[in-house]
Amino acid sequence: MLIFSIAIWKLIIASIVAFCASILNATSGGGSFLTYPTLLLLGESHLIANATSTVGLWPGLISNLPGFKHELTTQKKFLKLFILPVLFGAATGSYVLTKTSDEVFSYVAPLLIVSGSFVLQFHTKIEHLFDKVKLGSEKRKIAVVTISTYFIAIYAAYFGAGVGVLFLAAFAFLKLETISHSIAIKNFLATSSNTIATAYFSFAGLVHWPVAVAMAFGSISGGIVGSRHIRKIDKDLMRRFVVIFGILTSIGLLTAQFV
Repeated sequence: MLIFSIAIWKLIIASIVAFCASILNATSGGGSFLTYPTLLLLGESHLIANATSTVGLWPGLISNLPGFKHELTTQKKFLKLFILPVLFGAATGSYVLTKTSDEVFSYVAPLLIVSGSFVLQFHTKIEHLFDKVKLGSEKRKIAVVTISTYFIAIYAAYFGAGVGVLFLAAFAFLKLETISHSIAIKNFLATSSNTIATAYFSFAGLVHWPVAVAMAFGSISGGIVGSRHIRKIDKDLMRRFVVIFGILTSIGLLTAQFV
């Protein structure tokens, strides 16, 4: 069987890392910082590692949504407004990735990781910066956020490191009731974009399925744990860990290209 074509210990590692990454995605974000380099270490190519990471973490994104049922119910207006641009953006980002060579992506990924790390590190300043921008009418604010979600979804499907912060920064224009409402919308849109990416990468043959299935089991558990305990978890501590790990990972990946 296909599942036995890869060492069991590799599947176990992939599942454990996906569990941790899914908790991060439900809280501070940056789960792909863990899974992408781990899959590289397990022997995957750069494009396969990225696509398999996306597919493996997708079930975890779905599993954390029930924990935000109340927030999502009260934000149906924005969900309906943003879902189409997110789906089109995800399709665009997925297409661009399939047209990127493995060699090019091996250099692009570390740069995206370090960029995502800095976005996570300075997320508060970024969100405050967006919050101070005066756009005038409510319709204008919604139009800007709608356009922003399209471009954020492109990045989310292409790689997605730190994409949650970008969504939250855009939502700062909307003056939502609580941060939980923003996180709920962010998780819903991230799940939607990853659904498109998962389907696209699957048909493109970029997914190593034994690893993706193992990751799915871990990510589902992590998504449930993360959503249930999001109000108790020290998100700042987790974010600092992700930032440091992301910077060290990007340095390691770039160094490996020249050794």
